[in-house]
Amino acid sequence: MNVVFDFDKTLTRRDTTRPLFFFLARRHHQSPWPYLVYFGLYRIGLWGEHRFKSALVRRYLRGRTVEEMAEAAGEFVATLLTSGLNEQIASDLAGHLDQGDRVFIASANFDFLIEAFGRARGIQEAFFTRLEVADGRYTGEIASPIVKGPEKLRVLEDAFGPDGLDTLKFYGDAEDAAVFARIPNHVIV
Repeated sequence: MNVVFDFDKTLTRRDTTRPLFFFLARRHHQSPWPYLVYFGLYRIGLWGEHRFKSALVRRYLRGRTVEEMAEAAGEFVATLLTSGLNEQIASDLAGHLDQGDRVFIASANFDFLIEAFGRARGIQEAFFTRLEVADGRYTGEIASPIVKGPEKLRVLEDAFGPDGLDTLKFYGDAEDAAVFARIPNHVIV
């Protein structure tokens, strides 16, 4: 069976964007204040999600090496695994892996974080927001659409085909309503 898990607010108890970027700011000796300004502009509707995430990536990731961010993400995931997971859904994930199901993560979050989580949990396949890399360093640009809402559904349809969605099991939160409408076998967290 193919099983897809959303990440933020499904596998995790809450959205990980703020804790991740506060962690990165501390780790890299940067101020978290720009995050708060960007989030405020996003929250009141002056910025869309793409602009918000683009500003974060430019501010906190531009110039960082892929290796450096993989190490940082590994540290962040270690903390997340001890205190930030939705235990019931994490148990369901482990059960699917134990049964030999093909497990995927589909997330609006960034490649370096989802890949680190996948390594820690034994998941090798994921759909996520890709960041642009040149010469082994993040450029500060987002290289793909944000894998959320209708884009998440499009990515899943591309991967499994329109008929494949009928045999898929999907775990997600209320923000995944567009996906739930097309996948009959789903769990709402």
